[in-house]
Amino acid sequence: MRMNLKNKKKKKNKTISVIIIITIFITISTLLFINYYSKKAIPILKSYAESEVRKLTILIINKSITKQVYNIDTEEIFKVVYNNKGEITLIDFDSKVSSKILSNMTSLVELNLRAVEEGKIDSNYHEWWGYEDSKLFTYAKEYLTKISKDSKPFNFTMLTADTHFTDGYLDKSCDTIFSEAYANSFSCSDSMIAEFISWIQEQDFYENTTIVLTGDHPTMQENFYNIDNNYDRVVYNAFINSRVLPVNNKNRVFTTMDMFPTTLAALGVSIEGDRLGLGTNLFSSKKTIPEEIGLDNFNKELKKSSDYYYKYIRK
Repeated sequence: MRMNLKNKKKKKNKTISVIIIITIFITISTLLFINYYSKKAIPILKSYAESEVRKLTILIINKSITKQVYNIDTEEIFKVVYNNKGEITLIDFDSKVSSKILSNMTSLVELNLRAVEEGKIDSNYHEWWGYEDSKLFTYAKEYLTKISKDSKPFNFTMLTADTHFTDGYLDKSCDTIFSEAYANSFSCSDSMIAEFISWIQEQDFYENTTIVLTGDHPTMQENFYNIDNNYDRVVYNAFINSRVLPVNNKNRVFTTMDMFPTTLAALGVSIEGDRLGLGTNLFSSKKTIPEEIGLDNFNKELKKSSDYYYKYIRK
């Protein structure tokens, strides 16, 4: 009996020794394997990583430049001077405007690179027009939540792009309920905006916050609408939770310039004379400049060359 027990102990000790030897062998082999192949693998992985980073960086830069190019007005960069015969006598290049455009492009690249670092853009992320609005609204909520915790007043401006010319962009989360792509894009965008506004109205900061909705121009997809040629298409605008009410909000003739004093008035700012620059406070009873002199005359005056501008401002 004792003999058997002793034999079992010897067998057990022998088994443990074998396991230890095998473990040591595997460990050493693994280390040697890692050491040998890392010399070959690391350069390959490093090269692959650099290649992927390069591709992503190029993608980000291209997207940023494309977005900026869409907004470039060539007349701002070049001033073409004609003589009485209609011949070009001078082409003036504005270095200040070009520098500003370059600065904006740089800012967009930095913004997108920061989004990659923060994990907001995947390495395989690619959309033809910046961020799709579903991402934009998500980021907007995060940022608003952050800045609203500060005791200081804040301004937050965002630009949606899913409904942009020509047929808009249909987000993957959107339902296809119409036969036209443009209609689906508008329907989904409206739903996202409505949800975003509802979210703001549920936040603690909403009580002391004014929401301004406005566009930069009417839709460029004119053929989409069956509208009479005599119909005057205007840019949509709305002020939600304004501190003042309009004296007259029907059939006003106004321009984008009027949005400046009107927005300040909506925030509760008192504007002496209800006018700032060429803009008029639309909440007041004061006529806008186009209402006083007519929109055609207003546009005609704006197109005139300004000697003061070229002499003192655009040097």
